Amino acid sequence: MYNKKESSKKYYLKNRRRLIEKCKLWQEKNREKANGYVRKYYFKHRNLCLFKDKIAREKLRKEILLHYGGKCACCGFSDLDFKIYNHSFLSIDHINGGGTKHMKKIKRGTLYKWIKRNKYPSGFRVLCMGCNVSMIPGENKCVLHKGEVI
Repeated sequence: MYNKKESSKKYYLKNRRRLIEKCKLWQEKNREKANGYVRKYYFKHRNLCLFKDKIAREKLRKEILLHYGGKCACCGFSDLDFKIYNHSFLSIDHINGGGTKHMKKIKRGTLYKWIKRNKYPSGFRVLCMGCNVSMIPGENKCVLHKGEVI
């Protein structure tokens, strides 16, 4: 018996690259129309889109934190899911300072994406919020633990 859904799936898997390329070309030629479809879908499924974005951001954040050690470089705190007032307790810190300038340069809120896009550059470490806030500016010393941080 002929199963259209199964047949379509096989065709797609066999011709996936060609179909994706064809779709990209159409989107480039019909940018306004394509953007209209995306906007229409987003407004119809706004909550689902926001939920998926949140999951993707959280997954990326954990991936980046694990790459840089997965625990605070000062006190060793390692709970990746711990949050205070809906903000993650572990975060990425610029080792030599200059985080504000860097964030302005790359636009706020995109640090994790920037790190992944730039293939995990050195110059970053994981710190918990307590240690991050208590760092002495320009030095690698945490006031809370009175020790030099890696």
